[in-house]
Amino acid sequence: YTPTPKLEFQADLLSLTYFETDYMLTPRLQVRWGRIWIPFDDMSPHSMFGGRINTSEFFQGNETNFLPDIWADLGMGLKYSLADSLNFQSELHFYVVNGFHSGGTSPVQGEGTAVPYPNFVGTTGAIGDNNNQKAIGARWHSVFGRRFGLGVSGYRDTYTDSAYNNTDGKKALGIMILGIDGQLRPTNTTEIRAGYVTMKVDLDADVSNKESFSRGGTYVELGQRFG
Repeated sequence: YTPTPKLEFQADLLSLTYFETDYMLTPRLQVRWGRIWIPFDDMSPHSMFGGRINTSEFFQGNETNFLPDIWADLGMGLKYSLADSLNFQSELHFYVVNGFHSGGTSPVQGEGTAVPYPNFVGTTGAIGDNNNQKAIGARWHSVFGRRFGLGVSGYRDTYTDSAYNNTDGKKALGIMILGIDGQLRPTNTTEIRAGYVTMKVDLDADVSNKESFSRGGTYVELGQRFG
């Protein structure tokens, strides 16, 4: 819903997994707040790195989420237009959000041993944050000649709760995510999209015998319009 050219409301009204308000402070600077989409790819608010949109509905066996179907989180963000011309557009995102919680099952978890690990099903939502350390992220994306797009993204978060972080001898455990994505439009009706992401998840070495676990994801998509 766009009541004025400067103000816009967006939401998933059925589940409220995503809702945000966007306001243009200046012709180049936009501020976003609410449960905002995480700008980690050209697809918003969906994430493609875990497969086709909403594929958790079709998980088989012990498959788990790589990232949430709709990656959105409570917080604030800024989007700044670096350039906006006919043949070149470039924008920069920066955001601060609550981040992920622990509660997931670690892939290196021993039998009967609880290893702190983030829950990638979704973010904090209405249950509140679990620590005082916010997740921060940034993204740069540009489109060249209306045919080629390139984006680079980064995200850093602490997922363990305050009680764990304040335990003597323990250090806060976090997540570092880096990604790159590209879009190629060789014609007005054909689009090729691809993305790569790498993730480092800190682990409690005392109970897992590993200091971190690496995760990675890719996607390639060909789109063709007819008619």
